[in-house]
Amino acid sequence: MVWDRGTFFLEGNGDALQQLAKGEIKFSLNGEKLRGSFALVKLKNSEKGNEWLMIKHKDASEDSAWNVDAHDGSVLTGRVIEEIAQELPPKRSVSLLYPYELDGARKSAMPSRFEPMLATIGERAFSDPNWLFEIKWDGVRAMAWISMDRQTCARVPAVISRSATRAGAASRGVRSP
Repeated sequence: MVWDRGTFFLEGNGDALQQLAKGEIKFSLNGEKLRGSFALVKLKNSEKGNEWLMIKHKDASEDSAWNVDAHDGSVLTGRVIEEIAQELPPKRSVSLLYPYELDGARKSAMPSRFEPMLATIGERAFSDPNWLFEIKWDGVRAMAWISMDRQTCARVPAVISRSATRAGAASRGVRSP
């Protein structure tokens, strides 16, 4: 499932690599679901050593009534996880996203290595009205990208084929220039 899509830009001091080295990356999202200023903060005493929190800053895009459960469908097809698992038809047709349609988009080299953070199950539920949470849905977390007109899907630790995941189908919603 492609949960959200849009653009981002860095905030804060330093480039992304400098911020990453400090354990905190500040950025702004302009997505179909998530908008405004956020920070990814690395947990210092995490069990796995690479766990991050995504924190929504108080800004003009803040909405205390926003509920993640009301936004559980794919931005591409409108289907929720259960509908995807049952292979039900899309609720809407996929609208393609072209790089030239994105404000501020620029061509750059693909990073040589990146990994999705995998969701984990906690011992008990945590709740705070000032926090935004990602629900741990069942399924595979994967990333898809296009390079030299070739679509690739990956899940740590290996590249996976489109037959192994729906991410390959979802990546068809993006076209190379």
